[in-house]
Amino acid sequence: MRDFRLLSVSTPLSLALLVGVLGASPTPRQETPRSPVVFNAQNAAQLDQPSRDAWQKPAEVVTSLKLHEGNVVADIGTGSGYFVPYLSKSVGASGRVYAIDIQPEMLAFVQRKIAELDLTNVTTVLSQEADTRLEPESVDLALMVDVYHELGSPASLLSNIRTVLKPDGRLTIIDFEVASDSDRVGPPLSHRVPKERLIAELEQVGFSLVETIDLLPYQYFLVFTGKRDAPAGTSTAPQ
Repeated sequence: MRDFRLLSVSTPLSLALLVGVLGASPTPRQETPRSPVVFNAQNAAQLDQPSRDAWQKPAEVVTSLKLHEGNVVADIGTGSGYFVPYLSKSVGASGRVYAIDIQPEMLAFVQRKIAELDLTNVTTVLSQEADTRLEPESVDLALMVDVYHELGSPASLLSNIRTVLKPDGRLTIIDFEVASDSDRVGPPLSHRVPKERLIAELEQVGFSLVETIDLLPYQYFLVFTGKRDAPAGTSTAPQ
């Protein structure tokens, strides 16, 4: 995530750049890797500024995810762990949240937050670019917020996500719209990924769009499944 103008800081969100192969999954087409941007962990606190809440709507986003007690969530590219407290509450004491990042300094920031809030169901995971450190078919929901536009090799990451999702698991992606009226926050318009292109890239590795949630003023909010026969839908999240 980069150039949050309302936050007065240039902030590319740290990513868990992960790769893997799912047995019978469609093989991603050859892609030209982009240059990933890694967030400066020294500025982690900037991602938690209260001004972000007004448009990111974290509580409403997590409510819209329809998580249940005991669910397992992977917060990929967790950064400052902005969503971690909301996810922790939603999955309950019997659930688990994996806050995943490639920077140990960023995870140290998240660990301090976990300790301060006594979040006993959250585990930080220092990933490698080629390894999520998660077990196959262990995750009910993978969440990527303001991450996709910074990925160097999205097809590789998406293939890995399919390996860690349970058969009925979901992938939720929230990222910035490519529209002039959405440029008050977020990265420059030229750095954003159009929703149509993102959907096409996910379809190439076997995901299907199942829901578009109308909630956020500057971002699209998309829910995918690895099951190709799942029907797509549109909903309006509770305000």
